[in-house]
Amino acid sequence: MFIVAVECGKSHGPLDVGPYITVFYTSTPDGFFVDCVGMIVSSNSSDTRSNFVLTSRYCLEPEEDSITNVLPLSYFKYQQYLDGTEIENVWFPDSVSYITSSFNLPPINLAIVKLNQDHYFNSKVSPICLPSQNEKPHANSICYYYQFHNGTDISYNFIKMTVLPDVFCQSLIGFPPFDPRTQICCQESQSYWNTQVEYKPSLIIEGSPLICIKNNQHYLYGIFSWLKIQKFDYPVVIFTAVSSFTNMTYELMNDSAANNEIPVS
Repeated sequence: MFIVAVECGKSHGPLDVGPYITVFYTSTPDGFFVDCVGMIVSSNSSDTRSNFVLTSRYCLEPEEDSITNVLPLSYFKYQQYLDGTEIENVWFPDSVSYITSSFNLPPINLAIVKLNQDHYFNSKVSPICLPSQNEKPHANSICYYYQFHNGTDISYNFIKMTVLPDVFCQSLIGFPPFDPRTQICCQESQSYWNTQVEYKPSLIIEGSPLICIKNNQHYLYGIFSWLKIQKFDYPVVIFTAVSSFTNMTYELMNDSAANNEIPVS
């Protein structure tokens, strides 16, 4: 398979996001178990490979006697030998609002992961674009939230979402408070949740992305954080705003000594 330099986010239509996706799975004496998904990112358009992935903070809770491996979704197959990549380092960013707030806010649900080997780009593996620092989608923008399911293999579907105004999110959500500097909130714009509010055991929640299409490219704007169920309306989904940490992500990718510059929190 050819190795190529690829431009970020170059897939066709909202469904075709498989090349960006990685699978985090845990190896144990009893077998392996899928923990979450992540998104491949790179530092510039001339890259032919990357060893950085963004995912959920809660995906990487330490477990005894286990090793977390990472594989591109295109290469992940059940019932086959899995030669995955191990994690070299992880950064859990915190925000100024989290540090200075008088509320007992939950940690920022984002992990910047450095793998110990590169994933080379080709027709099955490519990076997603990152938005500019602090760039959030405008209110009423249409974006797509992806849900992943464990089955014979890992499958996914998208849910069309409408981005809600920050002021509305703050008034609606209550506690824990919505932080417009580090979060995005959206509401499903079709009738999907009306019949599927309950989580299924097969659902892979952690690391699920919010992707928006800009200039015919896919941008990773959010990582799933939590869900607010409403009695008389569709649930509101709260995402960590990836753009709050775009500069940090690029600095880590571009700094060969990154693991000596920013300690793991």
